[in-house]
Amino acid sequence: MSSSLGANIPRNLICALLFSTLIYMLVTLSIGVASAQETGSVEVSVNGYDGSSVLTAALVDSNRSVLENKTVNSPSFSFSNLAVGKQYIVVVKYKGIDYTTPVVVVNQTSRKIAIKVSDVTNSDDNVFVSLYQMAIDRGDNYLNVTEYIMFTNNGSSVINNASIKVAMPTGYKRFIWDQDCCFKAADFGFFFTPTEPLLPNATKSINFAYRLEPTTDEYKLSKQFYYETGDVYVLLNPNDKLTVTDHKNLWEQGQVPDNGGSLNVWGASSFYKGEDVSITITGYKGGAELNIVWIGTGVLAAVIVGAVVYGFRGNRGSIEKLESEEQALTSVLKQIDKDYAAKKMEEVEYYKLRLKYKERLDKIRRKIQEQQPRKETSKSKKSPRKTPKGTK
Repeated sequence: MSSSLGANIPRNLICALLFSTLIYMLVTLSIGVASAQETGSVEVSVNGYDGSSVLTAALVDSNRSVLENKTVNSPSFSFSNLAVGKQYIVVVKYKGIDYTTPVVVVNQTSRKIAIKVSDVTNSDDNVFVSLYQMAIDRGDNYLNVTEYIMFTNNGSSVINNASIKVAMPTGYKRFIWDQDCCFKAADFGFFFTPTEPLLPNATKSINFAYRLEPTTDEYKLSKQFYYETGDVYVLLNPNDKLTVTDHKNLWEQGQVPDNGGSLNVWGASSFYKGEDVSITITGYKGGAELNIVWIGTGVLAAVIVGAVVYGFRGNRGSIEKLESEEQALTSVLKQIDKDYAAKKMEEVEYYKLRLKYKERLDKIRRKIQEQQPRKETSKSKKSPRKTPKGTK
Protein backbone atom coordinates (compact mmCIF):
# COMPACT_ATOMS: atom_id res chain seq x y z
CA MET A 1 0.00 0.00 0.00
CA SER A 2 2.77 2.46 0.94
CA SER A 3 4.71 1.80 -2.26
CA SER A 4 1.53 2.37 -4.33
CA LEU A 5 0.91 5.70 -2.56
CA GLY A 6 4.50 6.83 -3.23
CA ALA A 7 4.09 6.05 -6.93
CA ASN A 8 0.85 8.06 -7.17
CA ILE A 9 2.27 11.31 -5.71
CA PRO A 10 4.66 12.19 -8.57
CA ARG A 11 2.02 11.30 -11.13
CA ASN A 12 -0.51 13.69 -9.53
CA LEU A 13 2.03 16.48 -9.38
CA ILE A 14 2.88 16.02 -13.02
CA CYS A 15 -0.78 16.23 -14.02
CA ALA A 16 -1.25 19.38 -11.97
CA LEU A 17 1.79 21.02 -13.54
CA LEU A 18 0.63 20.10 -17.03
CA PHE A 19 -2.85 21.51 -16.35
CA SER A 20 -1.42 24.76 -14.95
CA THR A 21 0.87 25.16 -17.95
CA LEU A 22 -2.05 24.64 -20.32
CA ILE A 23 -4.16 27.29 -18.53
CA TYR A 24 -1.26 29.78 -18.59
CA MET A 25 -0.77 29.28 -22.32
CA LEU A 26 -4.47 29.77 -23.03
CA VAL A 27 -4.63 32.95 -20.92
CA THR A 28 -1.49 34.36 -22.54
CA LEU A 29 -2.80 33.59 -25.99
CA SER A 30 -6.17 35.24 -25.27
CA ILE A 31 -4.46 38.37 -23.90
CA GLY A 32 -2.29 38.57 -26.99
CA VAL A 33 -5.29 38.24 -29.27
CA ALA A 34 -7.19 40.90 -27.29
CA SER A 35 -4.22 43.23 -27.42
CA ALA A 36 -3.90 42.75 -31.14
CA GLN A 37 -7.57 43.57 -31.57
CA GLU A 38 -7.26 46.85 -29.60
CA THR A 39 -4.58 48.50 -31.76
CA GLY A 40 -4.68 50.19 -35.12
CA SER A 41 -2.66 52.46 -37.37
CA VAL A 42 -2.84 55.72 -39.31
CA GLU A 43 -1.60 56.03 -42.88
CA VAL A 44 -0.73 59.59 -43.87
CA SER A 45 -0.52 61.01 -47.39
CA VAL A 46 0.99 64.49 -47.83
CA ASN A 47 -0.28 66.32 -50.89
CA GLY A 48 1.87 69.13 -52.26
CA TYR A 49 5.21 67.81 -50.99
CA ASP A 50 8.03 68.79 -53.38
CA GLY A 51 10.03 65.62 -52.73
CA SER A 52 13.18 67.36 -51.52
CA SER A 53 12.35 69.65 -48.59
CA VAL A 54 12.62 68.35 -45.04
CA LEU A 55 9.32 66.88 -43.90
CA THR A 56 8.81 66.06 -40.23
CA ALA A 57 5.80 64.44 -38.60
CA ALA A 58 4.67 63.96 -35.03
CA LEU A 59 1.91 61.94 -33.38
CA VAL A 60 0.32 63.72 -30.41
CA ASP A 61 -2.26 62.32 -27.99
CA SER A 62 -5.27 64.12 -26.54
CA ASN A 63 -3.13 65.38 -23.63
CA ARG A 64 -0.78 67.10 -26.09
CA SER A 65 1.99 64.62 -25.31
CA VAL A 66 4.20 63.73 -28.27
CA LEU A 67 4.16 59.95 -28.75
CA GLU A 68 6.36 59.73 -31.82
CA ASN A 69 8.50 62.00 -33.98
CA LYS A 70 9.88 61.13 -37.39
CA THR A 71 11.62 62.74 -40.35
CA VAL A 72 10.49 61.37 -43.70
CA ASN A 73 11.54 61.79 -47.33
CA SER A 74 8.36 60.44 -48.80
CA PRO A 75 4.84 61.85 -49.04
CA SER A 76 3.46 58.64 -47.48
CA PHE A 77 4.16 57.25 -44.01
CA SER A 78 2.29 55.70 -41.09
CA PHE A 79 1.97 55.49 -37.32
CA SER A 80 1.18 52.03 -35.89
CA ASN A 81 0.24 50.28 -32.63
CA LEU A 82 -2.30 52.93 -31.72
CA ALA A 83 -5.01 52.29 -29.13
CA VAL A 84 -8.47 51.87 -30.62
CA GLY A 85 -11.06 54.53 -29.72
CA LYS A 86 -8.57 57.23 -28.74
CA GLN A 87 -8.07 60.55 -30.47
CA TYR A 88 -4.72 61.61 -31.84
CA ILE A 89 -3.36 64.60 -33.73
CA VAL A 90 -0.99 64.25 -36.65
CA VAL A 91 1.29 67.28 -37.02
CA VAL A 92 3.26 67.73 -40.23
CA LYS A 93 5.87 70.50 -40.47
CA TYR A 94 6.74 71.61 -44.00
CA LYS A 95 8.84 74.66 -44.84
CA GLY A 96 8.40 75.95 -41.30
CA ILE A 97 4.59 75.68 -41.25
CA ASP A 98 2.65 73.26 -39.04
CA TYR A 99 -0.35 71.41 -40.47
CA THR A 100 -2.50 69.57 -37.93
CA THR A 101 -5.16 66.92 -38.49
CA PRO A 102 -7.12 65.12 -35.72
CA VAL A 103 -7.82 61.42 -36.17
CA VAL A 104 -9.53 58.65 -34.18
CA VAL A 105 -8.48 55.02 -34.61
CA VAL A 106 -11.81 53.19 -34.63
CA ASN A 107 -10.80 49.59 -35.31
CA GLN A 108 -8.02 47.28 -36.34
CA THR A 109 -8.09 48.55 -39.95
CA SER A 110 -5.74 51.42 -40.79
CA ARG A 111 -7.16 54.94 -40.95
CA LYS A 112 -6.12 56.95 -43.99
CA ILE A 113 -5.77 60.74 -43.89
CA ALA A 114 -4.54 63.29 -46.44
CA ILE A 115 -2.78 66.53 -45.46
CA LYS A 116 -2.38 69.36 -47.98
CA VAL A 117 0.81 71.41 -47.70
CA SER A 118 1.78 74.51 -49.66
CA ASP A 119 4.71 76.71 -50.56
CA VAL A 120 5.34 79.71 -48.30
CA THR A 121 5.60 83.39 -49.19
CA ASN A 122 5.99 86.65 -47.29
CA SER A 123 4.39 88.62 -50.10
CA ASP A 124 1.02 90.33 -49.68
CA ASP A 125 0.17 90.03 -53.40
CA ASN A 126 -2.67 87.58 -52.80
CA VAL A 127 -4.24 89.36 -49.84
CA PHE A 128 -7.93 90.07 -50.38
CA VAL A 129 -10.10 92.21 -48.07
CA SER A 130 -13.40 90.37 -47.83
CA LEU A 131 -14.98 92.87 -45.39
CA TYR A 132 -14.12 96.46 -44.46
CA GLN A 133 -16.39 98.06 -41.87
CA MET A 134 -16.17 101.50 -40.25
CA ALA A 135 -18.47 102.53 -37.39
CA ILE A 136 -18.51 106.29 -36.73
CA ASP A 137 -19.82 107.69 -33.43
CA ARG A 138 -20.26 111.30 -32.38
CA GLY A 139 -18.13 112.50 -29.50
CA ASP A 140 -17.96 115.85 -27.75
CA ASN A 141 -16.62 117.91 -30.68
CA TYR A 142 -14.88 114.90 -32.21
CA LEU A 143 -15.58 111.62 -34.02
CA ASN A 144 -14.84 108.10 -32.77
CA VAL A 145 -14.10 105.60 -35.54
CA THR A 146 -14.00 101.83 -35.01
CA GLU A 147 -12.76 99.69 -37.88
CA TYR A 148 -13.15 95.97 -38.49
CA ILE A 149 -11.21 94.44 -41.40
CA MET A 150 -11.27 90.82 -42.52
CA PHE A 151 -8.41 89.66 -44.75
CA THR A 152 -8.44 86.47 -46.85
CA ASN A 153 -5.55 84.59 -48.46
CA ASN A 154 -6.68 84.18 -52.06
CA GLY A 155 -3.45 82.53 -53.20
CA SER A 156 -2.19 78.96 -53.26
CA SER A 157 0.77 79.61 -50.95
CA VAL A 158 0.84 80.16 -47.21
CA ILE A 159 1.34 83.83 -46.31
CA ASN A 160 3.82 84.09 -43.45
CA ASN A 161 5.47 87.19 -41.93
CA ALA A 162 3.90 89.48 -44.52
CA SER A 163 3.59 93.21 -43.86
CA ILE A 164 -0.05 94.03 -44.59
CA LYS A 165 -0.93 97.68 -45.26
CA VAL A 166 -3.83 99.65 -43.78
CA ALA A 167 -4.54 103.27 -44.74
CA MET A 168 -5.37 105.79 -42.00
CA PRO A 169 -6.78 109.35 -42.15
CA THR A 170 -4.46 112.27 -41.49
CA GLY A 171 -4.34 113.48 -37.89
CA TYR A 172 -5.92 110.46 -36.20
CA LYS A 173 -5.40 110.29 -32.42
CA ARG A 174 -5.77 107.90 -29.45
CA PHE A 175 -5.25 104.78 -31.49
CA ILE A 176 -6.47 101.56 -29.80
CA TRP A 177 -5.19 98.28 -31.25
CA ASP A 178 -6.73 94.89 -30.43
CA GLN A 179 -3.37 93.11 -30.77
CA ASP A 180 -0.40 93.11 -28.39
CA CYS A 181 2.17 93.30 -31.15
CA CYS A 182 2.80 93.42 -34.85
CA PHE A 183 2.02 97.09 -35.47
CA LYS A 184 4.31 99.51 -37.29
CA ALA A 185 3.31 103.08 -38.12
CA ALA A 186 3.87 104.40 -41.64
CA ASP A 187 3.22 107.65 -43.49
CA PHE A 188 0.10 106.18 -45.14
CA GLY A 189 -1.22 104.51 -41.96
CA PHE A 190 0.39 101.35 -40.61
CA PHE A 191 1.68 97.87 -41.34
CA PHE A 192 0.65 94.84 -39.36
CA THR A 193 2.15 91.35 -39.45
CA PRO A 194 -0.13 88.45 -38.46
CA THR A 195 1.34 86.36 -35.67
CA GLU A 196 0.21 83.12 -37.31
CA PRO A 197 0.59 81.94 -40.91
CA LEU A 198 -2.39 82.57 -43.16
CA LEU A 199 -3.19 79.34 -45.02
CA PRO A 200 -4.79 79.40 -48.48
CA ASN A 201 -8.47 80.48 -48.20
CA ALA A 202 -8.02 81.24 -44.49
CA THR A 203 -9.06 84.58 -42.96
CA LYS A 204 -7.63 86.97 -40.39
CA SER A 205 -9.52 89.88 -38.83
CA ILE A 206 -8.27 92.97 -37.00
CA ASN A 207 -10.06 95.66 -34.99
CA PHE A 208 -8.92 99.10 -33.99
CA ALA A 209 -10.33 102.46 -32.96
CA TYR A 210 -9.19 106.05 -33.10
CA ARG A 211 -10.40 109.63 -32.72
CA LEU A 212 -10.69 112.43 -35.25
CA GLU A 213 -10.72 116.01 -33.95
CA PRO A 214 -11.43 118.35 -36.90
CA THR A 215 -11.27 122.10 -36.32
CA THR A 216 -14.46 122.63 -38.33
CA ASP A 217 -17.89 121.01 -38.16
CA GLU A 218 -17.37 119.10 -41.40
CA TYR A 219 -14.95 116.26 -42.00
CA LYS A 220 -14.18 114.15 -45.07
CA LEU A 221 -13.13 110.63 -44.05
CA SER A 222 -11.27 108.95 -46.92
CA LYS A 223 -9.94 105.41 -47.27
CA GLN A 224 -7.69 104.01 -49.96
CA PHE A 225 -7.60 100.27 -50.56
CA TYR A 226 -4.21 98.62 -51.01
CA TYR A 227 -5.84 95.29 -51.91
CA GLU A 228 -8.84 94.14 -53.87
CA THR A 229 -11.77 94.60 -51.52
CA GLY A 230 -15.21 93.02 -51.33
CA ASP A 231 -17.86 94.62 -49.10
CA VAL A 232 -17.36 98.06 -47.56
CA TYR A 233 -19.75 99.50 -44.98
CA VAL A 234 -19.89 102.74 -43.00
CA LEU A 235 -22.22 102.61 -39.97
CA LEU A 236 -23.75 105.72 -38.36
CA ASN A 237 -25.94 105.86 -35.27
CA PRO A 238 -29.12 107.91 -35.97
CA ASN A 239 -29.10 109.08 -32.34
CA ASP A 240 -25.84 110.92 -33.00
CA LYS A 241 -27.64 113.12 -35.54
CA LEU A 242 -24.69 113.16 -37.90
CA THR A 243 -25.39 114.35 -41.43
CA VAL A 244 -23.73 113.02 -44.57
CA THR A 245 -23.14 115.95 -46.93
CA ASP A 246 -21.09 114.19 -49.59
CA HIS A 247 -19.84 110.70 -50.50
CA LYS A 248 -17.66 108.95 -53.08
CA ASN A 249 -18.09 105.31 -54.17
CA LEU A 250 -20.51 104.77 -51.27
CA TRP A 251 -24.30 104.70 -51.43
CA GLU A 252 -26.98 104.81 -48.78
CA GLN A 253 -28.15 101.28 -47.97
CA GLY A 254 -30.92 102.06 -45.47
CA GLN A 255 -30.95 100.86 -41.86
CA VAL A 256 -29.98 97.60 -40.15
CA PRO A 257 -30.99 96.46 -36.63
CA ASP A 258 -28.40 96.88 -33.89
CA ASN A 259 -29.00 95.79 -30.27
CA GLY A 260 -32.62 96.87 -30.19
CA GLY A 261 -31.94 100.02 -32.20
CA SER A 262 -30.78 100.64 -35.73
CA LEU A 263 -27.83 101.95 -37.70
CA ASN A 264 -27.72 103.94 -40.92
CA VAL A 265 -25.58 102.11 -43.46
CA TRP A 266 -23.59 103.44 -46.40
CA GLY A 267 -21.81 100.85 -48.50
CA ALA A 268 -20.63 99.37 -51.77
CA SER A 269 -18.89 96.24 -53.10
CA SER A 270 -16.07 95.13 -55.38
CA PHE A 271 -13.16 97.55 -55.32
CA TYR A 272 -9.91 97.23 -57.22
CA LYS A 273 -6.53 97.79 -55.66
CA GLY A 274 -5.84 101.53 -55.52
CA GLU A 275 -9.48 102.65 -55.47
CA ASP A 276 -10.81 104.72 -52.59
CA VAL A 277 -14.00 105.76 -50.84
CA SER A 278 -14.93 108.84 -48.84
CA ILE A 279 -17.79 110.16 -46.75
CA THR A 280 -18.18 113.75 -45.56
CA ILE A 281 -19.88 114.21 -42.18
CA THR A 282 -21.14 117.19 -40.21
CA GLY A 283 -23.04 117.68 -36.94
CA TYR A 284 -20.51 116.63 -34.30
CA LYS A 285 -19.55 120.04 -32.91
CA GLY A 286 -20.98 121.29 -29.62
CA GLY A 287 -23.31 119.79 -27.03
CA ALA A 288 -23.09 116.85 -24.70
CA GLU A 289 -22.48 113.30 -25.75
CA LEU A 290 -25.14 110.65 -25.26
CA ASN A 291 -24.09 107.11 -26.05
CA ILE A 292 -25.85 103.79 -25.66
CA VAL A 293 -24.02 101.16 -23.66
CA TRP A 294 -24.64 97.46 -24.19
CA ILE A 295 -25.18 95.68 -20.88
CA GLY A 296 -25.81 91.97 -20.96
CA THR A 297 -28.21 90.36 -23.39
CA GLY A 298 -30.41 92.99 -24.98
CA VAL A 299 -30.41 95.41 -22.04
CA LEU A 300 -29.56 99.01 -22.90
CA ALA A 301 -28.54 101.82 -20.56
CA ALA A 302 -27.74 105.45 -21.36
CA VAL A 303 -24.49 106.90 -20.07
CA ILE A 304 -24.36 110.71 -20.37
CA VAL A 305 -20.87 112.18 -20.63
CA GLY A 306 -19.33 115.30 -22.12
CA ALA A 307 -20.60 118.65 -20.87
CA VAL A 308 -23.16 117.13 -18.50
CA VAL A 309 -20.59 115.29 -16.39
CA TYR A 310 -17.61 117.54 -16.93
CA GLY A 311 -19.63 120.63 -16.07
CA PHE A 312 -19.09 119.64 -12.42
CA ARG A 313 -15.32 119.78 -12.81
CA GLY A 314 -13.49 121.13 -9.79
CA ASN A 315 -15.61 119.71 -6.96
CA ARG A 316 -16.01 116.38 -5.26
CA GLY A 317 -19.27 115.73 -7.04
CA SER A 318 -17.46 115.51 -10.37
CA ILE A 319 -14.98 112.98 -8.99
CA GLU A 320 -17.79 110.83 -7.63
CA LYS A 321 -19.67 110.96 -10.94
CA LEU A 322 -16.56 110.06 -12.88
CA GLU A 323 -15.70 107.20 -10.51
CA SER A 324 -19.27 105.95 -10.76
CA GLU A 325 -19.09 105.94 -14.54
CA GLU A 326 -15.69 104.25 -14.40
CA GLN A 327 -17.21 101.40 -12.37
CA ALA A 328 -20.18 101.18 -14.73
CA LEU A 329 -18.00 101.00 -17.85
CA THR A 330 -15.73 98.41 -16.22
CA SER A 331 -18.79 96.27 -15.52
CA VAL A 332 -20.02 96.77 -19.09
CA LEU A 333 -16.70 95.55 -20.53
CA LYS A 334 -16.75 92.48 -18.29
CA GLN A 335 -20.33 91.72 -19.35
CA ILE A 336 -19.44 92.13 -23.03
CA ASP A 337 -16.55 89.65 -22.61
CA LYS A 338 -18.87 87.26 -20.76
CA ASP A 339 -21.60 87.45 -23.41
CA TYR A 340 -19.10 86.93 -26.22
CA ALA A 341 -17.60 83.90 -24.45
CA ALA A 342 -21.14 82.52 -24.09
CA LYS A 343 -21.69 83.10 -27.86
CA LYS A 344 -24.49 85.59 -27.26
CA MET A 345 -23.11 88.08 -29.76
CA GLU A 346 -21.29 88.01 -33.08
CA GLU A 347 -17.56 88.71 -33.35
CA VAL A 348 -18.06 91.96 -35.29
CA GLU A 349 -20.51 93.26 -32.70
CA TYR A 350 -18.22 92.19 -29.84
CA TYR A 351 -15.12 94.02 -31.07
CA LYS A 352 -17.08 97.09 -32.07
CA LEU A 353 -18.60 97.44 -28.60
CA ARG A 354 -15.47 96.51 -26.69
CA LEU A 355 -13.22 98.96 -28.49
CA LYS A 356 -15.82 101.71 -28.18
CA TYR A 357 -16.25 101.44 -24.41
CA LYS A 358 -12.60 100.71 -23.70
CA GLU A 359 -11.80 104.07 -25.30
CA ARG A 360 -14.54 105.67 -23.17
CA LEU A 361 -13.16 104.08 -20.01
CA ASP A 362 -9.65 105.36 -20.77
CA LYS A 363 -11.09 108.85 -21.22
CA ILE A 364 -12.87 108.74 -17.85
CA ARG A 365 -9.74 107.53 -16.08
CA ARG A 366 -7.70 110.36 -17.57
CA LYS A 367 -10.28 112.87 -16.32
CA ILE A 368 -10.09 111.36 -12.82
CA GLN A 369 -6.29 111.62 -12.84
CA GLU A 370 -6.49 115.24 -14.02
CA GLN A 371 -8.79 116.26 -11.17
CA GLN A 372 -7.15 114.37 -8.30
CA PRO A 373 -3.71 116.09 -8.51
CA ARG A 374 -5.47 119.44 -8.91
CA LYS A 375 -7.37 118.90 -5.67
CA GLU A 376 -4.24 117.83 -3.79
CA THR A 377 -2.39 120.92 -5.09
CA SER A 378 -5.27 123.13 -3.99
CA LYS A 379 -5.09 121.72 -0.45
CA SER A 380 -1.35 122.20 -0.25
CA LYS A 381 -1.70 125.86 -1.27
CA LYS A 382 -4.42 126.57 1.28
CA SER A 383 -2.70 124.93 4.27
CA PRO A 384 0.03 127.60 4.76
CA ARG A 385 -2.62 130.33 4.82
CA LYS A 386 -4.82 128.63 7.38
CA THR A 387 -3.45 125.83 9.53
CA PRO A 388 -6.02 123.98 11.67
CA LYS A 389 -5.49 124.02 15.40
CA GLY A 390 -3.56 121.15 16.85
CA THR A 391 -1.44 120.63 13.74
CA LYS A 392 2.09 121.58 12.89
